[in-house]
Amino acid sequence: MTAMTDIRSALEQQVITVSGFPNSSNRAWENVRFEPTEGTTWARMNIVPSAMRPAVRGASPQLLYEGLFLVDIFAPEGNGANGADTLADAVRAAFTVDDVLTVNSTNVRFRYSERGQGLVDSPWYQVPVSVAWYSYRS
Repeated sequence: MTAMTDIRSALEQQVITVSGFPNSSNRAWENVRFEPTEGTTWARMNIVPSAMRPAVRGASPQLLYEGLFLVDIFAPEGNGANGADTLADAVRAAFTVDDVLTVNSTNVRFRYSERGQGLVDSPWYQVPVSVAWYSYRS
């Protein structure tokens, strides 16, 4: 498998372990048709690669892969912020700087995870979570 395939797999496998994370029918994955059910909390996940470059000099150098894993939590509008905030905080907590996720021979580590300001995107209240990841691979 490619490094990006392994990285995506590690990130996606980790996020669905979060307690209270929306079930499989309420997850919007990249390049998969999705229609949210109004009145039901759902999540959207995107991987944004930002770099793939040699980590050292020389022949066949180890490569550094970096990027963001964006997880947007959408809760029904008008029910207050607590439900979406709690889930966003749980997602953020699932990716700490001490964690290492491994798929095949690819280890994925984290620089930070943080949540942004909630906003109304009617009929949803959206809370974004950003996870900065990196991986070294030969």
